[in-house]
Amino acid sequence: MKESSSLVMVVKAEWGKLREAYIHRPGIEMFLGLLEPYSFLYDRFFSMNEAVFEHMGLEHALTRSGVDVKRLKPSFVRVVEKEEIIRQRVIQYILKNVRYLGASAKSGKEYLERVVNSMDGETLFNILLLNPSIETRMKKNGAGSQRRIIYRYVTLQVPLANLYYLRDQQAATDLGLVYGRMAKPQRRREVLITKVTFEGLGVPTAWTTRAPATFEGGDFIPAGEFALIGLSDRTNRQGVDQLLRHGLSYDEVVVVSKPAHPLIAGGYDPMLYMHLDTYFNIPGEGLAVGAGTLIDNTNVQVYVKMGKNKYRLDEAASGVSLAQYLKQKEFNLIKLSTFEQLAYAPNFLTLDDRKILAVDSERNIKTTLAKIQRLRAVDPHKYAAFCDQAMYEYNKLKAARDLFPRKKELEEWGVDVTPLDLDALTGGYGAARCMVAAVKRG
Repeated sequence: MKESSSLVMVVKAEWGKLREAYIHRPGIEMFLGLLEPYSFLYDRFFSMNEAVFEHMGLEHALTRSGVDVKRLKPSFVRVVEKEEIIRQRVIQYILKNVRYLGASAKSGKEYLERVVNSMDGETLFNILLLNPSIETRMKKNGAGSQRRIIYRYVTLQVPLANLYYLRDQQAATDLGLVYGRMAKPQRRREVLITKVTFEGLGVPTAWTTRAPATFEGGDFIPAGEFALIGLSDRTNRQGVDQLLRHGLSYDEVVVVSKPAHPLIAGGYDPMLYMHLDTYFNIPGEGLAVGAGTLIDNTNVQVYVKMGKNKYRLDEAASGVSLAQYLKQKEFNLIKLSTFEQLAYAPNFLTLDDRKILAVDSERNIKTTLAKIQRLRAVDPHKYAAFCDQAMYEYNKLKAARDLFPRKKELEEWGVDVTPLDLDALTGGYGAARCMVAAVKRG
């Protein structure tokens, strides 16, 4: 018997009341990622102590807002200790992927085979998280000595340093849970952990993305009768096509093209707008927030539902900008500056209609200014105009005291904002929405 679950992984709209969510408290894997931030897809180095403290604050804010918050690791542990079929899936993966090398490779593998069935759930989780390889080397203890010294070397093969960004492994659509296929090898094993957890809780799977397609949850935003999917560095065309055929049933699906900023030489930079939700979001019914320059210059393709698993491209409706499309849908738009987008302002988490948890951009000013300086230093030709514009906007917003989330427009449109200090956590590249798997709304 699977563990009973109250999870209803069918989500029609981003503004539906958030009732249940999952998070992952970062641990040793974050420390390892901080040893080489860029290789682990982080934006910059940051304090792990501060990041964990901020993550506790995020959990507290969710709980105070009435959300039933669950953590991934304890949920995984419960599942593998109660559901033998799920447990054996995990064990078989571990036996296949944990490597023993060197002098005792054969005996090491045999030992793992003997003991793996006795391992507790937390040990199994940590093996998946860290992906260790064990090598044995032997050396003689000095010249002429017959005694040997045994050296054990443990190598961690791409620990999952980004697992605390729990949005991207899956997305809840109007048909249920769709599992992604992460674009970067550094993150691909994350889906195994979330999938065995949710399936062990009895949550049905609507679709699992298959190679060569890639799809990540940050590129999906539901909006009632329609939904938006962003093409990006992380979600490719094949991923969109699989979603259209198998993963959703909205009346209309809007495919948003890769954004290109007109002030960046060459236009596209995936580390400035990685997912759709890093430059666009929906805080409430009929209201959208986005980086103005990007949503004005990013075009859409509109697909209309023709039947089950069948969508047709509406050529007449396609080709307009994302901003124009939303206006046609009678959405009001709050356009953010380039500086605010760099400070992760669009990546807020909608709790209910016009109620959000948002990064406190004023606490991110120092790191955002440092990022602008870093971009300018790395490639002055590519980023000079972009950085100049961001600095101009910052000075203007500072003088007007209108920096997100303390914007007059948010107040005018009745958006209730809870600001959060996420300055350290955003160093991994992402804010509140990225860190929360919203699994039950409405």
